[in-house]
Amino acid sequence: MPDIRVAAIQMDARVGAVEANLAHAVALVEQAVSQGAQLVVLPELFSCGYEYTDHNFSLAEPLDGPSGIWICRTAQRLGIHLTGSFPARMAGGTYIVAMLAAPDGRQWVYLKAHVALWENAYFARGADPVIADTALGRIGLLICWDQVFADLARAYRGRVDLLCIPSSPPVLVGDLEDEGGRLLVRMKDRILGARLDAVGWFEQATVLQAQCAGVPAVYAARCGPFHSPIPYGLLFLMSLGLRVMARVLPAAGTNFRLSCPLMGRSCIVDRDGTRLAQAGQDEEAVLLASVQPSTPTLAVLPPLPKRRILVPGVPAPILWLDRLAIPLGRWHRYRHKSR
Repeated sequence: MPDIRVAAIQMDARVGAVEANLAHAVALVEQAVSQGAQLVVLPELFSCGYEYTDHNFSLAEPLDGPSGIWICRTAQRLGIHLTGSFPARMAGGTYIVAMLAAPDGRQWVYLKAHVALWENAYFARGADPVIADTALGRIGLLICWDQVFADLARAYRGRVDLLCIPSSPPVLVGDLEDEGGRLLVRMKDRILGARLDAVGWFEQATVLQAQCAGVPAVYAARCGPFHSPIPYGLLFLMSLGLRVMARVLPAAGTNFRLSCPLMGRSCIVDRDGTRLAQAGQDEEAVLLASVQPSTPTLAVLPPLPKRRILVPGVPAPILWLDRLAIPLGRWHRYRHKSR
C-alpha cells in the first residue's frame, strides 16, 4: 500500500459557537490540504466545544445537522477523507461521535465507548468498534478516553491499516474558583492519594494503541483554556481531601468551577510508536506526516495486556470514579429527559 499524507489539526473551540468554530476549522483543514493532506483529523467536539453543564444537551445535533453536513461537504469539496467529532442525538440518546467522511460521499460514524468521568452526565456510551473501509485503507476510530482501555486495541488488531483519534482532554490539575472567578484553591496533582498524570497517560496511550495495532495513528486534540463547573461537586471535593473541602465549601458550596488548560499535544505516530509530528500544549497547529497504512499479521504484534486498562499507571481511584460516574450520569440524563 502506498504512503499517504495525513494531518492532525490542533485547535481551540468556543463553547456553543458552532458557526464560528466551523469557519475556523475550514481554514485549518484547507491549510493541511494545501500541503498535500489526503486524510485530516479534527479534535473531539471541535465544532461546539464543551463544559460540564446541561448546555451539552442543547448542543447535540442530528447526524445530518450542521457539523455532520459540514464534515461531509468539506471532504467532498476538497477531495479528502475527513474525521471530525461532535455531540449527536440518536435513537438511543446523546452520544459523542466521530464521523469519517470520504470524498465520494460515504461516511462512517463511531460512538464513543468510554465516556470519561463527568461526561457521563450528558452522553450515553457506544458499544461497537467501527472500521471504515476507505480508498486509503481500513481505518479504525477511537475518541479520547477510549485510548486508555484495551478493548478497542483488541478489536482493531489485525483488522485496520490506520487509526484516527479525535480527543479533547483537560489536564485536570488546575484552579478551583467560585462563580465570580475568585481563586479558592490550587489543585495538587493528587486525588484520593494517587498521583494525577493525565498528560502522561494520553501520551502513552497513543503510542501503545499504534504499537498494539501495528499501524500509524493520527491523534488530534483541542487546545486552549477550559473553565467548567464540576457535576457531583461534593464527590469531587471529597476525593481532593478535607483541607480542600474546608476551603471550598464555606466559600462556594458545590458551585465551584475548575479552570485548567486543555491538553493539546496532538501527534502523528508511526506503527512502532515513533512520533513523526508533535504539537505542544497551548498553540494551534497543523501537523503533517507521510505514513504507510498496512495491516500486520497478529504474529508480529506485541502481546496485549490481559487487564482492562492498556496504559499502565492509571491509579485505581481514577478508575473507581470513572465507574461510579456511569450510574450517576445515567441518573442525571434520566432526570433531564423527564423534565
